[in-house]
Amino acid sequence: MSTDHEDPRVVKHRQIIAAYEYAVRTTEMWGIDIIKTLFLLNAAGLAGVFTLVQVKEIPRESLPFFSFSIGIVLTVASLTFGRYMHSAAANGWLQGANSYAASFYDEDAKLPNTRTVECFEFAQTSAAYASAGACLWAGYTRYGLFG
Repeated sequence: MSTDHEDPRVVKHRQIIAAYEYAVRTTEMWGIDIIKTLFLLNAAGLAGVFTLVQVKEIPRESLPFFSFSIGIVLTVASLTFGRYMHSAAANGWLQGANSYAASFYDEDAKLPNTRTVECFEFAQTSAAYASAGACLWAGYTRYGLFG
């Protein structure tokens, strides 16, 4: 009595392809929620600054124009770094899957460009936190939030 078992190497290859497909999906979805929120917060703050410019009693020098503008720029930078991070991961998984399919050597199943992905991840995360920090700093210095 024989039972059909799948070759573990084929199963592993299928798992690598699934990781590649997941990376592609996250590339398409990345930034939609968090980056949109950061952009909207900073843009709303900037709109508030432009509204306050019309009030003659408020000195223009005290308005946080720079903080909200930097927040918007950092949000766009974060979106860009996030896109490159996910794109590099997707390309790496595809390259790893192709290498593994050719050799079935376990070392080929790893993400070959981990360092690049980690660098983009660090840049993306740093820019996102800095964007949120710029928004909070503007709110703290001008509007007295948290105090």
